[in-house]
Amino acid sequence: LGYRIALDDTGTGHNGLSYIQDLNADIMKIDKKFVDFISDDGGTEIVQMLVQLAKRMKMETIAEGIETEDQARILNKLGVDQGQGYYVAKPLEPEEFCMQVRKQ
Repeated sequence: LGYRIALDDTGTGHNGLSYIQDLNADIMKIDKKFVDFISDDGGTEIVQMLVQLAKRMKMETIAEGIETEDQARILNKLGVDQGQGYYVAKPLEPEEFCMQVRKQ
């Protein structure tokens, strides 16, 4: 078994950009704050910059707080690797999660 390191809430609070270089993480989680601003009319600049930076650092990206189909589409177009949020699935109890996985 191995492990992977994910930087949560990248670009906000105590998780500034210096951690990207210091921790040699595998995954960059893009904070919901930045996801909330994206639309077809713009607001994608920070997410686009974080995705490009992650790719240069050989990191995967996960967008947090996806709530709409439009956000999911735009994030996919920007090259985000994975997403989480109410659009994908509401928080589940462990038993319910296992049932959902078995259905697939």
